[in-house]
Amino acid sequence: MGSDEATGRFKDQVDDLSSKLEVFSFSCADKDSKIKNLMNTNLNLQSQLAEFNSVKEVSNTLEMQLSDAPNQHEEFKKVNMELTDKLEEATDKILELEDKVHKANEQAHELMIQLEEADQKINGMKSELNKRVDDKLFYNPVHGDVVD
Repeated sequence: MGSDEATGRFKDQVDDLSSKLEVFSFSCADKDSKIKNLMNTNLNLQSQLAEFNSVKEVSNTLEMQLSDAPNQHEEFKKVNMELTDKLEEATDKILELEDKVHKANEQAHELMIQLEEADQKINGMKSELNKRVDDKLFYNPVHGDVVD
């Protein structure tokens, strides 16, 4: 009867470890998905940043052309002011995007660390499960015991 109880407890422990392993595996997959989403977001933000840098360069070029023409008409001054406002807006957007890219990189890094820790836990649990299975799966008769 004692070995049946031990076997039952062992099976319960194996089931418990298996369910924990499944939860950790799902958690890792979820974090991996989040990392991929963050990487896609990061690429999109970098693309937008490049576009805004291009707009900034165009605005800088136009601003230089306007400042080189001292005898220009009053209309050119209006255009210069509009472009300056757009440049300031673009600069603000670039700063916001750079901040978002930085935060996304930090978040991706944190998720990678968490993923590595979860992988280590999973590997430890797998090793423990394999050890327990190897240690308890086969019955070894006691030598010299009349019943065995």
